[in-house]
Amino acid sequence: MAENGNNGNRHVSLAEAMQIAVDLHRSGQIEQAEYIYTKVIEHDPDNAPALQFLGMVRHAQGRSEEGIALIERARAIVPDDPGLLMNLGNVRLEAGQGEGALDAYREMLRLAPDLANGWSNMGVLLRALGQSEHAEEALRKAIALDPNNAGAWHNLGNLFLSADRIPEAVECGLRSLTLLPGNKVGRKLLGVAYGYLGETEKAKAVFRDWLADEPGDPTAEHHLAALEGRTPERASDAYVERVFDEFAVSFDARLETLQYRAPELVHRCLAERVGAASPVAVLDVGCGTGLVGPLVRPLASRLVGIDLSANMLAKARQRDVYDTLEKAEFIAFLAGTPEQFGAILAADALCYVGRMEAFARNALAALTPGGILVASFEADANGADVALTHTGRYTHGEDYLTRTFADAGFAETRCTAEVLRMETGMPVDGYILTATRPA
Repeated sequence: MAENGNNGNRHVSLAEAMQIAVDLHRSGQIEQAEYIYTKVIEHDPDNAPALQFLGMVRHAQGRSEEGIALIERARAIVPDDPGLLMNLGNVRLEAGQGEGALDAYREMLRLAPDLANGWSNMGVLLRALGQSEHAEEALRKAIALDPNNAGAWHNLGNLFLSADRIPEAVECGLRSLTLLPGNKVGRKLLGVAYGYLGETEKAKAVFRDWLADEPGDPTAEHHLAALEGRTPERASDAYVERVFDEFAVSFDARLETLQYRAPELVHRCLAERVGAASPVAVLDVGCGTGLVGPLVRPLASRLVGIDLSANMLAKARQRDVYDTLEKAEFIAFLAGTPEQFGAILAADALCYVGRMEAFARNALAALTPGGILVASFEADANGADVALTHTGRYTHGEDYLTRTFADAGFAETRCTAEVLRMETGMPVDGYILTATRPA
């Protein structure tokens, strides 16, 4: 086949073309890699590597079903390739097909039982599916096979963190950083775990060391601010985008294990005010993977979702319920859409915003007269107006919320106390705020 070079076309073998494509793929040049994979398949329809990697490209483009089908074609050609099965499991997991991912991982480990990374991936999946005991067994198996696997130690630490086994999480974070000094995921795990233990100075030291190595890192800056008692008006866009891009892989499955109720609670409040017989334009602020979308679609004449995370939006797109999905910072988006929505929803989207004055003003302006705002907030245990916790999330006081939204011009502003989810085995208390723009 021919490749365009600086000196015109030159002929390369299929093997050479594949190496060029893989190098482009690894460097993030997806479109160029896609072109070569497609050309290879035109010349050799049974080229399993090209089918597999084109499938991964399709998945990265948000075309997961097509991607999985391509990887399955490759699997039919080389059914006993553990690496292919790992990629198939990874793509299925990211596409929300937990059971299908489990099947792929099991077959991979049957073929390669000593594959430490395979056991580590299995542990992550089992944790996402709520099978914590089996997840721990898989992660310990990975570590037994490769005690120097920093990723497995980090994954085990996150499991312990979610199970309220904080001292063990600290130990795993320390091991992860010993094996891979300076890695971001290990640093965040250790800093947050120290925070849960109340060892604030140790937690601060983790994030200060991080900033010394990587000045301006948004995760380190945000968590250090919380530990030092500072309360920025909101988390930076860079921090929020990173958190949710990383979380998108297992977001839906993980939330199921946390008994996550925010979408259901927000939908219930909207349904009390809007009927399917008279739908309104609905804006889903911080839509994430689109959990709210299928619930409110019958009530929406138009359904718009916005989020800062491209990875989250790719998963929301797969639900095929939104009329529009946009990557946007929501306060700026609201400012540019005056009187366009009959309802604005924010299910667990405002936990990275501290002061609510700007959001309240812009939400009011974006609603049509008589429109409704429904939003969830985490409650501050001490009744403070706004606080930034060591987890990086903001909490709010009920009086502050009702006062702020009323001062912005909303009517019928009220907060209803609810349990939003479980975290480290404990209920997270919060509020569902409802407020109406006067007609």
